[in-house]
Amino acid sequence: MNMAKLPMHRGLAGFDFSASSADERLVRELASPTFTDTAQNIMLIGGPGHLTTALAVSGITQHGQRVRFYSMVDLVNLLEREKHDGKAGRIAQALLRMDAVILDRSVRPVARCCFTCCPSCTSTPAS
Repeated sequence: MNMAKLPMHRGLAGFDFSASSADERLVRELASPTFTDTAQNIMLIGGPGHLTTALAVSGITQHGQRVRFYSMVDLVNLLEREKHDGKAGRIAQALLRMDAVILDRSVRPVARCCFTCCPSCTSTPAS
């Protein structure tokens, strides 16, 4: 679980399908190891990633899958740093060994990136 770097650790047991528009049958199918065995991509669009992390937790705890979470901004920054250090390709090789990779495009990391990229800004992003 620690290696996955998930922002929260919530399983499917805590997900309220009655309060969501998510298709419970489909979500349970996505949580099965059969889905990752077929190497398909999915995109979940919505609010905070409870459902996404629940799928990851299910994969790790119930099926022994290797999962890694990145915010898009953090991954781009890591890739840029890797390239700058002359070590390009290491992250890509590590990701190839994963059963699932979760990329989150949340607003908070984007705000952080804006302040990192523009040091002349005097405001600080909310944590």
